[in-house]
Amino acid sequence: MSYIDTRNALFTGALSGLSVPVAMPNISFNHDNLDAWVALYFIPATSQSLGKTKASGDERRGLMQASVYIKADSVNYDNLQLQIIDQLTSILWNGSVLVSNGQEVHILESTANEGSVNGSYFKRDLTINYLAITQRI
Repeated sequence: MSYIDTRNALFTGALSGLSVPVAMPNISFNHDNLDAWVALYFIPATSQSLGKTKASGDERRGLMQASVYIKADSVNYDNLQLQIIDQLTSILWNGSVLVSNGQEVHILESTANEGSVNGSYFKRDLTINYLAITQRI
């Protein structure tokens, strides 16, 4: 299978659990006047061969990052942001398997950082580590 099937499995899973607007790579997105939004990133990291023939597969590992933005200086602290992260991890939980076009993607771990102010927003990243065993043909 392919990188596109791996990305589609991850993004489709993430989108199914979100209730806020989502910015996707290489698509125009205007976040002005939004109280909350998420940006998704697909980050392939390593590829290990599982054999030397064309019929062998590859073990691909990488990350999907979901950057969750809320208005800075909110009266509700970061409650909305943490609720959005909970929505994502309810779909992309450790040990879950997502599928697109027959490609299985295993969620190995999800970790949120402490967050920081980014312009007029407070941003916190959720990093999801994945594993996909892909076929070459």
